[in-house]
Amino acid sequence: SGALRAYPVELPSLTPLAGVQPISLQHHFRQALSPDGRTLAAILWPTDSSAGGKLHFIDVPSWTMTASSVQLDSGVERIEFAPDGSALYWLKPTTFDSAHGTPRSYALYRYAVATGGLSEILRLPPSFMPYEHRIFGDRLAIYGVPTSNRSLAEGPPQLYLVDLARSTVTSVTTLSGIRAGQVERASDPDRWPWLYLRPGLAWDLPRQ
Repeated sequence: SGALRAYPVELPSLTPLAGVQPISLQHHFRQALSPDGRTLAAILWPTDSSAGGKLHFIDVPSWTMTASSVQLDSGVERIEFAPDGSALYWLKPTTFDSAHGTPRSYALYRYAVATGGLSEILRLPPSFMPYEHRIFGDRLAIYGVPTSNRSLAEGPPQLYLVDLARSTVTSVTTLSGIRAGQVERASDPDRWPWLYLRPGLAWDLPRQ
């Protein structure tokens, strides 16, 4: 069927554990492991489109999967557990540019693991295209680039810091001198007219 499958394996041989059935991860997925290592949260999409996604939870010790009631009609780049495992966070586009179909107006969502409640806690500026995000302590750092509705970078990348307890942006830092995102270059019939720049990014979360 072409579906992706997950197997628990032995280390270091990577041999699948005998007698344990694989779990289907459907066509594509995004996943996060809980801080205690016992729960794998995964958003699964059944086809190559971004429609029909659903949040699932895999209990790692018993290797069983349970579907939640949360459905997603678009893709997400990353999902993350809160440090205490009580919540999941992800960024998802809320609107799309009508002319080009590109995502706009990303929002930050929180899923409460204990209650199953989902809430939108913050909406980013429509011109900001998030690339990556990481949780450290009670804050979320979001790295991205101001981007036009033509998907062209409108300035250097920025770093948003979000206070998760208060659901507010506490600071925005512009990373001056760094080029990132898609840019238009001088017309040349022998070259593709757009160039995509993605500088290397590393997170030093222990030292914030």
